Amino acid sequence: MRANAVASARVRRRAESAVLWIGMNDLPPHRYVVASCRQGGETIRELHWDQPLDGERPLGREVTLGGRRAGREYPIIVRVISPRLLAALARAPEDVIVCYELGLVGLYAGLSKIVQPRRVVALVEGHYKHLGRTGNAAPKVTLRRFAARLIDVFVANNELARRYLVDTLKVPAEKIVMGWWLAGMPPGLKALVPFNAPAVPE
Repeated sequence: MRANAVASARVRRRAESAVLWIGMNDLPPHRYVVASCRQGGETIRELHWDQPLDGERPLGREVTLGGRRAGREYPIIVRVISPRLLAALARAPEDVIVCYELGLVGLYAGLSKIVQPRRVVALVEGHYKHLGRTGNAAPKVTLRRFAARLIDVFVANNELARRYLVDTLKVPAEKIVMGWWLAGMPPGLKALVPFNAPAVPE
């Protein structure tokens, strides 16, 4: 009886919230992408890892090392993510997880599939032109390659992002969807969309 009740509760939770959207915070562009998905009829629950969760301390933080004051043109930015995020994802009832980061966040999202069968979608931009100039490219690429193996679908914003996935992270091309995922932005920001951006996939 109790097992049936628990199963029914999980079914209800899945029906109420089908997508878990993981991001650092609610700052643009994330809020616009989430709003676009909601306009498309998706029920989304957001999880911001730099914000307190259930009254506890945040699940992660961003640390900047070096910078111009330290004589570095490009500072080293490290995102320290607690294993508590993995525990939170393992308990999450959603069928789909959407994440922006391919590091520890993407790794935890992929590992959560061991406990909770689901699909994991990663959004990838082409903003990796400075990768390697901070001196920490090797560990980042290694971690991202491992996390990428656990991701089901990648949505690449542009050709640079697709090439980064295929050439650097060794992602099979059939797992990549090309499309300008910064859709649903306010009218004042639509001018930022490049004229040659690929169409948003259905």
